Order: sequence, then structure tokens, then C-alpha cells
Amino acid sequence: MISLSLVGMLRGQPEVTKHVVVEPGEPQEVVVHVPPRQIGDFLDILTTGPKLNITLILPDGQSLTQTNAEKLGYPWDVYSKSRLEEMGFPPDTLISGPGEHTLISIPEEAQSGDYRVGIDPGKADTASQAGIQLISFETFAMKAFSSIPGVKVTKPVRVRPGSTNTTLEFTLAESTGNAELDIAPTDPRVKVSLRFPDGTRVSKNNAQAAGISWEATEWPPRANPGDEWAGLGELFALASMLPIRGTHQFITFTGGVQQRGRYVIEVDARGVDRPSAIRAMFLPSTYVNGN
Repeated sequence: MISLSLVGMLRGQPEVTKHVVVEPGEPQEVVVHVPPRQIGDFLDILTTGPKLNITLILPDGQSLTQTNAEKLGYPWDVYSKSRLEEMGFPPDTLISGPGEHTLISIPEEAQSGDYRVGIDPGKADTASQAGIQLISFETFAMKAFSSIPGVKVTKPVRVRPGSTNTTLEFTLAESTGNAELDIAPTDPRVKVSLRFPDGTRVSKNNAQAAGISWEATEWPPRANPGDEWAGLGELFALASMLPIRGTHQFITFTGGVQQRGRYVIEVDARGVDRPSAIRAMFLPSTYVNGN
């Protein structure tokens, strides 16, 4: 089951949970607007009380249930809270509260528009409650990353056209296993370098001499047709990169972080003619080597 413009990075807009009470003999319908697809968004439907029958009606009128959803390209899974905990599902990424979660993935190529969630109590003789929320992948991923010990994520920072004084900083400890740094500018023309605690300035051009790997990597990940490891590669990228569309500068501290102290990402926007933003994330060796 397991997208982001400048506006999306900076707005911090909350996603709204719609709550309904389902009385015996009174089916409910909740409308959820789905914007044009990007990647990985899904519906979370949390139900409590007697078993409810869930139906998802697409903008074109097509009706989905758990029985036919997968065949139509909408993976549909149902989990108890205890099962999600057993699976190691990141806490606080779904609607909070007791009950059963129905998770319906919205494919990237899906229709945008109003989706109707039908909730039928069937033969239940007591009231139930339901919460419905469209969760974007970026919201899910950022909550998940923030729950991982040692992961450091900067806030989005505005980058003025032509500027050279924007910086992002991390204070890092030494480590012995591979660690990673993902730098995500929203404008591919923005250039970045990394200044080590001892003052050494590193870019993609001299990274190897500094003992690190530096690659330009696209998000969302796209596998090459016929690639044997396509699925695993995409999952690895989703688990290791900020959910921001575009070209990321992805750095691996091979063998670990060798210098303890302050690392500064320096941003060069000369030749860039519009405002943009940048964000970065550090993944410690404890996560990278266990991922």
C-alpha cells in the first residue's frame, strides 16, 4: 500500500476525517473528494460496533466492494488495530480510535472527483460509528518517518530566485553502518553542496573522494520495464526518500558518518527565476541497515 509542489510543501493543510453515526436500518453515504492522482493515496474507513457493509462508488458510478475492488485496481484490505500493531504499522498514521480499519488504495491513474462511501448497517440492531478520511501518501510517509528513532527531517525552507544564502543543517553523531541523506529541492535547477564539520565542501562532482556516494534520484520511483527487482527497488525508494516529486540529491555515508558535528546543506539558486523550496531528511544507520 503503500507528491508535492511548492504550495503542497508549504501549506501544511490538514486532512479532514468525516464522522457519521450509523443507526439500525439507516444506511449512510459520505462523499470524499479525490483530487487528480499522484501516488499512494488511500482511504481509511474506521468502523466501530456491529459489522458494517462498505461500498465505494467511483465518480463514473462504478460500484466497488471488497469482493471486486482488487480486480478493478483498487487494493482493499481490512485490519484490526491489534493486527496493525503486530505488522509494525507506524502509529498515528491512520484515523485514531478503536475499531476496524478498511484501507482502500487509490491507483495513480484513477479518476478524480467525488467518491461516495456507502455504509450499510445490514441487520444490526444497535448503532455504529464510522470515520472516513482520504490520506495522502506524503502525510502518511511524513508521520511514519517522524516515528522512527534517529530519523531527522527539516522543515520546508523557501528558496528565493538567485539566492545563495539558504541553508539546512543537521547535527550528526558518528556511526559505523551506512547512513543516508535525502535532499529534495522542488526546482531541479537548484544546486546543493554539503559542508562537513571540518569545513570540507562536497558536491556530486567530488563526493567519491570524500568517501560518500551521491546520486540524482527521481521521486516517485519508476522501475524499468522487465527489471527483476522493480518492485523491491520502488519499495526501497518509498521507504528512503521524502515524498516530494522531482529530482532528489541522495547521499549515502558509506560505512557510516565519519565526522561528528554540524553538517550544512548549502543551496545555490543562481540562474533560477522563480521561488522554490527545499527539504531534507537524514536516515541513521540503525534504520538503513535494518530497512
